[in-house]
Amino acid sequence: MPVLKIGTTIWMSQFGDAAKPEAPINAIPRLGGTFMWRQAFQYAANPNINTIWMAQFDEVDEGTAIFKVAATEDDLPARGSWLSLGDDGQSLPSDWYLRLCGEAQKMLEGKISLNAEIPIQPFPVAGAELQQTER
Repeated sequence: MPVLKIGTTIWMSQFGDAAKPEAPINAIPRLGGTFMWRQAFQYAANPNINTIWMAQFDEVDEGTAIFKVAATEDDLPARGSWLSLGDDGQSLPSDWYLRLCGEAQKMLEGKISLNAEIPIQPFPVAGAELQQTER
């Protein structure tokens, strides 16, 4: 079964193991969801794939958590070394990866068209609500 990942920080999993060379904290950057979406598109475009395993729901220490996480550095705990969603240089809501998983599911099921680009915006586009109510 194909595994979909958002990126990772190998750094946290190296604590306590002096034999491993230290990797940078953002070893495989999430790129604001682009890293994950490229995989989702590739899997959804393959007619032989109808199920994808999403890794990992709650692995905050490895930087792979998709549940609501800290959006900015200001939201992080004071102690320890952690990644926020802003560490890739983008402003993203705390539920961004949950939303992307939902879109990937729709694409896999054929409910939305195959798209190599992320089909949603992190935040509402200014004026979008107005345009919808005017119709």
